[in-house]
Amino acid sequence: EFRKGVSVNPKNYQIYILLAQLNLRRNNLSQAIKEVDQAIAANEKFAPAHMQKAHYLSRANDTAGAIDEYRKALALDPENPIAANNLAWLLCENNTNFEEALSLARTARKKLPEEPEAAETLGWIYYKMKNYTLAADQLLFSVNNRKQPSAENYYRLGMALHAKGDKYHARQTLQKALSMNPDFPGAEEARKVLSEK
Repeated sequence: EFRKGVSVNPKNYQIYILLAQLNLRRNNLSQAIKEVDQAIAANEKFAPAHMQKAHYLSRANDTAGAIDEYRKALALDPENPIAANNLAWLLCENNTNFEEALSLARTARKKLPEEPEAAETLGWIYYKMKNYTLAADQLLFSVNNRKQPSAENYYRLGMALHAKGDKYHARQTLQKALSMNPDFPGAEEARKVLSEK
């Protein structure tokens, strides 16, 4: 049905996005990327296609490609807080250009004041920039405003609390993270902190 829709109206770029999502649900990430590429080929100024491609490339561990696509999305839609947040996160996780990441994350946080993901991105950037008090504030907001915080969410908060000197709450938070999932990325670092006297 989607293919028919494209043949009837090739300028309905949203159909390519829906086809991509359908392929993703079928665990066919490479085909999902191809569908989005068709939307971009049909209209390279269709920002949602660049957003979608960035998300898929990130899932495929093509970080450089994802960063490039988020930049394209923001060039077309500078007010998009999701693109700003996701680009900030990728820059932070790759320890690249923290100043740019901070600027993007602040923009996203301002536009998405209730979103825990935006708070977590900003908090983790603050942590990596060694501003531990601001990091802990943002990461605490993120944990407290999620329906089901993950082990990674507690881990990041625990690391910020530890770095700012709140050893008691850091210990509780890191123990909670490990009790939820003993093998999350960062678990070894959490154990190392907990082993300190």
